[in-house]
Amino acid sequence: MRSRERDYTYLLLNLVPQHRLPPTLRRDVDRALASGKPEDLRHQSVLALEELCHNNYLERIGARRSNGEVVAEYRRKGGRFHVTIAVPFEEWNRLVGPLVGEPPGARAPAAEAPTAAPALADVTKSGNGAVTTRARSVTVPGVELASYLPEITHIFSLVPKREPVLDRLDLLLGTIKRWFDLAGASMLLLEEIANLADVTAENIRTVSASALRANELYRTCIETGVQRLVPRDRVGSEQGNGAEPDWDHVGVAPIFGMGKVCGILELHFRPGVDEVSRKRRLEAAGSLLRHAIEFNSQIENITSIDALTQVYNRHFYDTQVTIEIERATRSGNEVSMLLIDLDDFKQINDEMGHKKGDEALSTVADLIRKNLRKVDMPFRYGGEEFVILLPGTSEFESVHTAERLRRVIAEYPGFKDLRGRTKRISVSIGVSVFPNTAHSADELFNQADAAMYQAKQHGKNRVVLYRPDIIMEQA
Repeated sequence: MRSRERDYTYLLLNLVPQHRLPPTLRRDVDRALASGKPEDLRHQSVLALEELCHNNYLERIGARRSNGEVVAEYRRKGGRFHVTIAVPFEEWNRLVGPLVGEPPGARAPAAEAPTAAPALADVTKSGNGAVTTRARSVTVPGVELASYLPEITHIFSLVPKREPVLDRLDLLLGTIKRWFDLAGASMLLLEEIANLADVTAENIRTVSASALRANELYRTCIETGVQRLVPRDRVGSEQGNGAEPDWDHVGVAPIFGMGKVCGILELHFRPGVDEVSRKRRLEAAGSLLRHAIEFNSQIENITSIDALTQVYNRHFYDTQVTIEIERATRSGNEVSMLLIDLDDFKQINDEMGHKKGDEALSTVADLIRKNLRKVDMPFRYGGEEFVILLPGTSEFESVHTAERLRRVIAEYPGFKDLRGRTKRISVSIGVSVFPNTAHSADELFNQADAAMYQAKQHGKNRVVLYRPDIIMEQA
């Protein structure tokens, strides 16, 4: 049993993508991991794997009875991931339902269904144990919508920040699809909003602003700010992307976040849903999505932005650097780091006062923001130090970016001393690259820090690239 306990712990920690689980199930998984009890770990492993099958992330390829246990096999759709679990027969019947050919007497009541489905949905299980969620009613009364919002915003905004924003948004769309019993729920997200080159979300497609407006239905929706419902025979083939075949109407709604157009929400309705219900579901889904995006933006502004410089803070850096390292590892790309330190900052504070020192920090931060790509992430690490993460950036490109920033800052004439005269600011920059020389987030920072220190030692106002054998000057 002890070996199985370790196996289930490993499964829940490393093989189950917890951001794809409903919030209630995620909390139960966390409690099981905290308790370490074998029965809790096994119980939550079964529920998590069955939920992932329900979400079409995994598929159960077999379940058979053997020596008082049910041996079930799962695999990732389209991938190589494969896992086998053994569960006591009675426990399987209680959590999932009887096997094919077994008597139905051991079936658990609906309240013990393995999907942490919302209270406003019915959960049913077919003879082979597959889980299906259907909305209880055709209409969506307004009084019920109030109970949706807290969990929706929790899914999108309050999950651990180690999960990328698009993963949380993708989970939100999948939840909307299940709750409203839709054939499809997806979002066309503007590329400038996504700011990511490797979007792999199932329910999200990125699109340029020009391409979005080239579609008459989308353009009308954005320009009028009004949702639209159109029969299937009156829309183009592009409105069918991402939906199951069984649909007869498409609904689109403009999505705004912090006063800007983010994209288009697109819902596909199954046949037999009346017009009033379609309108209510589209309005409700659009409202929930907009509220979640607005709330997420406000939360992230409070918790992730440095108040003085308006770049990301140290807390957000600690979270994001791990995400970028993991993303680079999966994609096989590089991620570079620039560590920037203001030269002679103490002298600025001593000679002109801390108010001018704060102005110098704000000036440098503003110049950094204006001279980076949208995908690049600047952070105030602490004091007069800034860190910049450059996803998907090679060694050559990162050094070029660092030199451009160094030159822009050194040549900026807008910072004045106490007499109104131009006071030049300079910075020293250390550069490191994962996985060229660094193999972890800590190594990436330590190597950039060593290179920056070398820049200071060699006269400041320069860029140095870290090398494992020698620190090489680039400017």
